[in-house]
Amino acid sequence: MLKRKLKKAFTLVELLVVIAILAILATVSVVGYTQFTKRAHLSNDQSTIGMINDNLRAASVGNEPESASDALSLLYQVGFTSDKLEPYSAGYHYVYDSSDNMFYLVDDNDTIVYPEEKAIGATIWGLYRNRDTDKINGVTNYVALEPVTDAGKFGTVFGDGTAYVLNLNSYYIGVAKPAGANVTLTNGSVRRRM
Repeated sequence: MLKRKLKKAFTLVELLVVIAILAILATVSVVGYTQFTKRAHLSNDQSTIGMINDNLRAASVGNEPESASDALSLLYQVGFTSDKLEPYSAGYHYVYDSSDNMFYLVDDNDTIVYPEEKAIGATIWGLYRNRDTDKINGVTNYVALEPVTDAGKFGTVFGDGTAYVLNLNSYYIGVAKPAGANVTLTNGSVRRRM
């Protein structure tokens, strides 16, 4: 009689164990990569704030800005664009403090976190790009980085009855004030009656 040679194979349980181990490793890798990416973006934003402030100090020698739009104009003269004033980190904002002529990084909790921790005060200017996510709690002064054309997003930011100042930064506003908005417009033009 001939003996049959049985082929060895993996059992279903063994395959399921291997798949479970691979799934755990993949999950750990994705979480680690996500955390690494967040830290890299935050580091990039901190570096950008440092670069912005260095360039602003250099451009301000003998020509101290009197407003947030003046500070932006000085940055534009040395090669910055509004795109470079966009944080990489989700939920963070760049703001300008007119009291010390510096830009800062603000976190999700509306706390200034870089280059030093400090409270948001009346001299802080948020950067407004026609998005409802541009609103920063405690900030009532904003400077436009583009023409203001979206009434819905404008209303989301400025329609809560709080008194705001919007420096149009030589741009125009082409939207009607939302009900309940108390916005003082400066340094720009109105394309439609508000």
